[in-house]
Amino acid sequence: MKVSKKQWLAVPLLGLAIGAGATIATRRYVSTPGAEANKDCLQSAQDFMEYPLIFAGTEFRGLPLSGCQRYVTPEKHNLDGSVREPAMDFFGFTYGSCAPVGDEGGCPPPVQILVDPPCAPAISGDVIREQVEVRGVWTAVKLDGSLRIETPNFKMTVYALAGDYELNKQEAIAVVQALRGVNTRAAALALDSQLGVRLGGNTVCG
Repeated sequence: MKVSKKQWLAVPLLGLAIGAGATIATRRYVSTPGAEANKDCLQSAQDFMEYPLIFAGTEFRGLPLSGCQRYVTPEKHNLDGSVREPAMDFFGFTYGSCAPVGDEGGCPPPVQILVDPPCAPAISGDVIREQVEVRGVWTAVKLDGSLRIETPNFKMTVYALAGDYELNKQEAIAVVQALRGVNTRAAALALDSQLGVRLGGNTVCG
């Protein structure tokens, strides 16, 4: 079956799948030390120049910034030439950490922010449950309560594990309210700015 870029963006990324509400009860979230732990992480984001980067500061509701990393993957194809996995380029921020319960293996952090360049594919309508206006921008709420923001300057997905759909949505909205620019290309986005404010350009979109 051919997988479109829109369909691929409908699923959680980073290899840290955001589970449904039924799986949330099996996670135990922990907070890691903040100041020294996130210094290198913050510096790597500030030094990044390929496209605007947006984050929720060095701490969100007691959860420290615990990870910053760019992910770039090539397009992968099936034997018939159809696209199995589209090429991706995004920068991920994580807040806090979690300890898996039992023998489940890895688990997602309580908050993830994934920032795409402006030319990234748009979200599929199939995964949108509703739309809400946040900081002057109509934002898609996905079926799991995560938010997808698409502006001319950047695209972004915010995952916040708080419970069921409504709790996830409200927590993700709180994350969006805390967003501000982290690198120079996003310097114009302050806490009191609308999300549609004009930002610096990028080097990855033709």
